[in-house]
Amino acid sequence: MAENLKAPVMLTRAITEYRLGCVQFIKNCAKVFHWKDLSEDVIMDIGCGEEMNCCNTMLEEYPNVKGIIAVDNELAVYRFVQTRRIDKIHACLGDIEKRESLSYYEGKMNKVISTSTFHHIQDKELAFQNVFHLLKPNGEAAFYFYLDNSFQQSVLAMLKVPMFKEKFKGLFNTNKFPAERRSLYYKEMLERIGFHNVRSMEEMRSVPFSSDKHCL
Repeated sequence: MAENLKAPVMLTRAITEYRLGCVQFIKNCAKVFHWKDLSEDVIMDIGCGEEMNCCNTMLEEYPNVKGIIAVDNELAVYRFVQTRRIDKIHACLGDIEKRESLSYYEGKMNKVISTSTFHHIQDKELAFQNVFHLLKPNGEAAFYFYLDNSFQQSVLAMLKVPMFKEKFKGLFNTNKFPAERRSLYYKEMLERIGFHNVRSMEEMRSVPFSSDKHCL
């Protein structure tokens, strides 16, 4: 019985950790940007996911927010968000790497936020440029994404072992997290694009998974 319960309990814990991470992220944004009354603000969440953790957290922390645009590039997620019919959250099928997919919102966003998404994006500079175009003058943007992770390092270590390398048949980006691309690298990139008062920081965070399958 204990073994049967272990997986869902651990999975719930992982989901909870992600949600708590979003809560902390929003609180940090509020502190840095001095958020108080957001009744006139429209906020876009890039890579909202089915759980809509950041969207829901924004509504809980700022129930008077004017509106939230929940963006995801997966059709299934877009349809799922639509079915939720949550007041003030509007679903959008869009890809931050494809400027035309979000052209309707250019120059209309007060704030753009994103968590656990930008490390999946190949051309981050292009994506950041597109975020810049979405913002109103004096708009604000905040991003939380991985600079490295233990799974990547584990696979890289295994690929150095001939026995494992021979059996590995999938596609794997061995340079997904270049060592030279840390917080300062992205700070300078954002400043080049035109962002002002850029702040960057790094932190170590652990997220538990119930199994290797759920981790993948």
